[in-house]
Amino acid sequence: MKRVAGVFLGRRLRGVLVAMTVLAIAVLAMFVLATGVAEAQSLRDSAQQAVKTNPRLDVVTNNRQAVEQELARARGQYLPQVDLRAGVGPEWSENGTTRARGDNWAYRTRRESGVFVTQRLFDGWETDSEVERQKARGQSAARRVGETSEIVALDAIEAHIDVLRQRELVRLAQDNLEVHRRILGRVRQRAGNGAAPMADVDQARARLENADAILIETRGALEDAENRYEFIVHRRPGALGPAEFPRQALDRASSADAAVERARRQNRTLRITESDVVVAEREIDAADAPFYPRVNLEVGATRNRDIDGAKGDDNDVSALVVMRWNLYRGGSDIAQRRVALGRMSQAMAQRQVAARNAEEEARRSWVQYTTANDRLQPLRNAIDRNRRVRNAYNDQFFNQGQRSLIDVLNAENELFVSRGRLVSADQTRTFSAYRLLAAMGDLVDVLGLEIPAEADEAKPAPVPQDPRPGRAKR
Repeated sequence: MKRVAGVFLGRRLRGVLVAMTVLAIAVLAMFVLATGVAEAQSLRDSAQQAVKTNPRLDVVTNNRQAVEQELARARGQYLPQVDLRAGVGPEWSENGTTRARGDNWAYRTRRESGVFVTQRLFDGWETDSEVERQKARGQSAARRVGETSEIVALDAIEAHIDVLRQRELVRLAQDNLEVHRRILGRVRQRAGNGAAPMADVDQARARLENADAILIETRGALEDAENRYEFIVHRRPGALGPAEFPRQALDRASSADAAVERARRQNRTLRITESDVVVAEREIDAADAPFYPRVNLEVGATRNRDIDGAKGDDNDVSALVVMRWNLYRGGSDIAQRRVALGRMSQAMAQRQVAARNAEEEARRSWVQYTTANDRLQPLRNAIDRNRRVRNAYNDQFFNQGQRSLIDVLNAENELFVSRGRLVSADQTRTFSAYRLLAAMGDLVDVLGLEIPAEADEAKPAPVPQDPRPGRAKR
């Protein structure tokens, strides 16, 4: 009785232990799965990481900061200019004072000092033109930050999608290799039984080697894709989330013409060239300023000693309205104005180029998107039919002897190729949708990316800091 009870208790205990082990494994698997999902880098995460770390953004943000200070420098011309002057040195003088003393050439140690304040009253609207020019340059620089953010984000999206595509192609290549290994094994068995010639074995082995070569090539392409991802995003691609298709965002462009019209209004590169046209126009206004007189208010106070051969102090205070008008400068002013006119024509031509490029990019992205989208269903149908053909040929060759081995191998190859085409078409469709959003200037907004503050035209950029090591910031 005790033995039976012991056996019963032992079985119960083992059952409890087994149940606890199974439960622990299940919990661990759920934890690992949840952790993997949590750590998966989404498409937006890849784009955001690239925007934060790509040095191309540092180039344009630092430029915006520098341009902001050029605007401050231009506004400084509205304010008075204060100069302090001091000097000392030998002076030989010959004038009425020295001759009255019977001294043709008098030697003195001249000492002078003074404070001078100059306020522009009229400068031919040079300061106004320069301020407006720098405002337009700041707008252009801010828009370039937005443009670069969008370009970097699109590059990251392309890299993310390409890694996913190559990983799926590697998986298909691995499955294809295993299929050919099984085929080779079955063909060898048939050849051993005398049901197939040795030529079939060689043929199956050749296809297996070819499948192995395809896998090696696909793995190399995957490594290239991962390296490019690291170059753009600045981290190795670990677990990547699926490339979400922005279906709702594409409702903004129901046709190619609608996409083009939106690109004409919002394309970031085109908006940069619009600001550049304003910059060129203000340069023409600044080039006109030298043709007008300059009028300044000049206030000064000097304290001098031993001036012009006269011994003793020589002090004065003055407040003058001074007009200066250059009448001839060798044609430099006319040439400078012609330079500004040429720059204006260049800026307008660049705007036309940008407009055409934006239109072309929008139409090309639309065609690429619609083409890839239309290919998906025929490719899915081809996979279904190729799978049925493959299954039928396998049965007819291995079970009925009605097909040749080459038919079986070709059917497997057609199925493998059609699967790869579907993967590429699906990823191409997704990327072309994001590319279309970028052409229309909507990519950053649709993804909700945080881009540098320097992209905001309405806000002043931070003051640049000294980047040199060991230098004090000021």
